[in-house]
Amino acid sequence: FMKPQGFKFSFAQVITALSGLFLAILVTMVPNIFEMLGHGSKIKFEHVATLKLRDFPIELAIKVSDVWTNSISFLDKSPDLDRHKRTSMRHAIESKINAIDPIVETMGDFYSASWWEKIFFILRGWPQRWADDRKHVKRFIDGFGDNIGGVDDILYMVKKVVLSDEYDNFASLSKEEKATTKAERREIQDEMHALANSVGNHLMEIARPPEDRESYNEREAIEEIARLEGNLRKAYDKLPDDDDES
Repeated sequence: FMKPQGFKFSFAQVITALSGLFLAILVTMVPNIFEMLGHGSKIKFEHVATLKLRDFPIELAIKVSDVWTNSISFLDKSPDLDRHKRTSMRHAIESKINAIDPIVETMGDFYSASWWEKIFFILRGWPQRWADDRKHVKRFIDGFGDNIGGVDDILYMVKKVVLSDEYDNFASLSKEEKATTKAERREIQDEMHALANSVGNHLMEIARPPEDRESYNEREAIEEIARLEGNLRKAYDKLPDDDDES
């Protein structure tokens, strides 16, 4: 470092310092800047956190829908599964659920890191893109956050249900009892699939960037989900209680 003795403040020194700072920021934001200047390559803003934000909601929507589909499929097949196949499917679903938390954490990190990039987007002429993407991702951060009634609680319950569906629960059943269990699950499986598909489609729609879903009617989608949830509840209520059978 330069010794402070004999230092004189000058405009040239200020310009030199600011130029160095600007170059450091530029190299961070545009890591291929020198290649671009030398060979005319296209600018790649690889280190801009805001530009990566919109990918996280879609990734989450795909993974959550995959968990729901596989969980329902497992419960449908459960009475007929042998011990090995059951264990394999249960652990696969558990792994899929456990893989969601790291994505949520990374999304939160990128969101926190993007706050200072507003000036860059203003200079680039994209101020609304910065605001829209952060608002869009904040919705998913809140929805998947560690709060009561959030998606994390729902996924936890799915994991508990799947892991508690053990082989010994069915191994001791008689042929008639197993047939009754399968019949009961068939009574509600259509409604379960319909509800899961509707929720999955809704999640995929709201995960899309704001400008790609202007015509999507969230109110109608939520009303449809509520209707399908009601159908599932009615189908479940029709199943005989153990007390009634005794």
